[in-house]
Amino acid sequence: MKRLGQPVGNWLTAQQSCKLLATSQRATLRGKRDRAMLALLLGCGLRRSELVTLKSDQVQKREDHWVIVDLVGKARHVRTVPIPPWVKEDVDAWTAAAGIREGKLFRSIRKDGAVWGLGVTQNVVWYVVKKCAQRAGIGRLAPHDLRRTCAVCATVRVESWSRFSFSWGTSQCRPLNGMWVANSS
Repeated sequence: MKRLGQPVGNWLTAQQSCKLLATSQRATLRGKRDRAMLALLLGCGLRRSELVTLKSDQVQKREDHWVIVDLVGKARHVRTVPIPPWVKEDVDAWTAAAGIREGKLFRSIRKDGAVWGLGVTQNVVWYVVKKCAQRAGIGRLAPHDLRRTCAVCATVRVESWSRFSFSWGTSQCRPLNGMWVANSS
């Protein structure tokens, strides 16, 4: 069958993902924030809009696991997203260094390194991803590509599709004989 159009988006390999995370300068406050942003995009598969509206009280421990609760996503779907331990470490490093106890999780940083404001915009997330990708030598990388990367990694390691679809708020496709197929319902 002839394929029309071009594939949309891309995703990273495990090595590229590690290289991307390594580009953030963890010694600076901005570096800790950027790494926490990248970790949530890559490890939890958040969208830019979800990341900028994320509040510190949404990160909770449930049944011995860290999760983001009541995350409002696309089409106002509300879901709970599991947080891998390595992502939680990066988020904790950022919140401890910035002194964030309440309100939005990510804030702007002045040129002098001081935290200010009550949040960041989606453009800040875009520029963080672009800047870190450029440092890592990865071309044409968008924030949504990190969501795709998370999805590809999750399909390899997820134990059950129902858990995956619940955490991602999706029901458009399901596994069948090792391949992903669209739901007929």
